[in-house]
Amino acid sequence: MTTHQVIGYGSIPRIAEGVQRCTRYSLPIVLLAAFNLFTATPAATADKKAVGYALLSWQAFECSVIASQIESPAARPLLVIGLSKANQFFDAVGAGRSPRSPANRHDQEILSTFMQYFSFSTVNADFAAGAIFQLAAESAAEKIDAEEGSAAWREAASRAFDVANCQRFLK
Repeated sequence: MTTHQVIGYGSIPRIAEGVQRCTRYSLPIVLLAAFNLFTATPAATADKKAVGYALLSWQAFECSVIASQIESPAARPLLVIGLSKANQFFDAVGAGRSPRSPANRHDQEILSTFMQYFSFSTVNADFAAGAIFQLAAESAAEKIDAEEGSAAWREAASRAFDVANCQRFLK
């Protein structure tokens, strides 16, 4: 038995008419949904803030590691800033704010890491932030392209600190 035999030839025009009617009404609904999606609301702002907290925390953690490599006194304040931003992220997501996915792949990976460790933050936020710090430390170490301990290494670490604009956190 074919589909036409089950439905009947008379049903095909009614189905096409139904699809056309749905299309006619769905376009305004889709446009309204898109408008609501892109309209700034307090919740949307909070979502953007949550993403910002994650990215700032990661960057501060990386800067802290690089600062410690060049024996800068900025290492500890940068670590504290990273922990603070991580906790702000955990608080925002814990309050039910779902962060929106960033545009570029690197930031998406950072946000994904934070979301993976979010479940641990409900038990112990410091543990979750510490695990994220470890990953950021590995990322920072990859940015220093020289043999560890050499003069070139110290210079590369200093350059990485400047390129990452780590001083912006300390103002």
